[in-house]
Amino acid sequence: MPQKRSESFAALWPDPPNPGRRARAADMDRVLHSERLHGRLKRKHPRSIEDLPDGAMIEFDGFAWAVRGKSLLRWTPAGYRERRRRPGGIEVSVLTPPSIVAVLAAGYRPQWHPSGAGKRL
Repeated sequence: MPQKRSESFAALWPDPPNPGRRARAADMDRVLHSERLHGRLKRKHPRSIEDLPDGAMIEFDGFAWAVRGKSLLRWTPAGYRERRRRPGGIEVSVLTPPSIVAVLAAGYRPQWHPSGAGKRL
């Protein structure tokens, strides 16, 4: 991540350990580790789909999807392969750690894989 983008990300980090100072990578790593794993299993975070910002990843219909505007983009190892309209009124399992969701919600804009560029409904 280029320095300017990483600084922007850190500036939006929720609850830095030293208020008034940008969060450090080691501090963010500690939080993210606890948010990503439940023992040895992937931790999933239930949340209303309407509350999710662009860039959040969810589990839906057995696949990983990225939220992008009014769309969901199905992620595969080869890139985004399917687009669906984002459904309303449901709770989903969020794969993205809550701290990163908070950074996205605070205005950090993700960089999209070329296969997801322009894929909005």
